[in-house]
Amino acid sequence: MIEILSGIGLAFILFVIIGISILLAVHQSK
Repeated sequence: MIEILSGIGLAFILFVIIGISILLAVHQSK
């Protein structure tokens, strides 16, 4: 159970980092 939760946490963190990087790229491209 803990392993599943930690996996979801890592996936969520990676998703947030990718989302922020995309937002920064779009903001700089303008």
